[in-house]
Amino acid sequence: TLITIVAVGLAILLRALGLVGLAFLVVRRLWLLLLVIGVVLAFKAGVHLFYGLARYRLSVEPLLMMLAVFGWQQLRGRLRQRG
Repeated sequence: TLITIVAVGLAILLRALGLVGLAFLVVRRLWLLLLVIGVVLAFKAGVHLFYGLARYRLSVEPLLMMLAVFGWQQLRGRLRQRG
């Protein structure tokens, strides 16, 4: 259905922006923040492997959204510098 398509598209977009945010954290060498994010994501990924329920992913969603916002801000800043 249309709602499923929109939800999946938004999830893919936000995950892609989160990857951009992670890349910019590496470029800016914010190692402490990367360590904290890495530990939380690794722990939750381990839990999600054994208990594949969405409720275990729910506590990581705010962290993933912050990464997506950071990625969006960095991309927007880069595009403004070009234009």
